[in-house]
Amino acid sequence: MEWQSAALAVQILLIVIGWSLFQHARSQLTAQAAETPAVMEMKSLHAQVRVLLEQIERTSDQSIERLEKECAKARQLLQELEYYNQQGFAQPALPIRPSIPVMRELNSPRGQIYEMADRGEPPAVIARRMGLSEGMVETMLGMRLTPM
Repeated sequence: MEWQSAALAVQILLIVIGWSLFQHARSQLTAQAAETPAVMEMKSLHAQVRVLLEQIERTSDQSIERLEKECAKARQLLQELEYYNQQGFAQPALPIRPSIPVMRELNSPRGQIYEMADRGEPPAVIARRMGLSEGMVETMLGMRLTPM
């Protein structure tokens, strides 16, 4: 009977060890299952960030190319001006063109008047819309620096 008690004790010990291993494996699988959606979401976000970075790089490359072209034009104009200064010639009249909307004061009444005039609206219509006299609008348009 002693060997039966020993066998029963071994069997109980094996069951306890098996149960313990089962619980450990179950907890590991639960943890892995919980991590899987987070990992998939992180991979998705990583791919989206990569696409955005590529778009930013392409856009910045295009902007750099435009900026380099404008700088080359500016250098050429400076060389022409230096040439005219060295030769003692009168400098050619450069056209006056506002290249930045801020220069045209688009937010001011004067800028609005110029904008309407550029669209071809007559001074009478501009005066009525702006609440000014037609003579005032004509005077403002007459004082305007115009492109050559």
